[in-house]
Amino acid sequence: MISKKGFSLIELVLAIIIIGIVIIPTALLYQEAMHGSYQTKVLTIATGLAEDKMEEALGLGYSSVADESLTSFASPFDDYSYQITVHYVNEGAFDTSVDPTVTDYKSVEIQVSHSLLDQAVVTKSVLTNY
Repeated sequence: MISKKGFSLIELVLAIIIIGIVIIPTALLYQEAMHGSYQTKVLTIATGLAEDKMEEALGLGYSSVADESLTSFASPFDDYSYQITVHYVNEGAFDTSVDPTVTDYKSVEIQVSHSLLDQAVVTKSVLTNY
């Protein structure tokens, strides 16, 4: 009787095909998961930057807070940019701009953007002159 040791060529080819069928989709899933994880990281950082910038803007006070055009953050966040928009608004109607002589309220909006985000992170608040 002849004893066989090892694998035949057909068994080896089948094993390679099966491993390829399993590994390729797994690698693609891993790549997608890593990309999604990075986008989540970018969104989390953008949200934190927006909150920090809002605190800074509100800390200026009613008379000093003003519009700022699109500006990049300092390093290490220079991939992110922000814009501050300020409108005078009436009490209870914070989405409608009014003449500054008839109100003591300002709506402050901060938009933080990054190239990987589909839309900017937006924070809004209202500041009063009281």
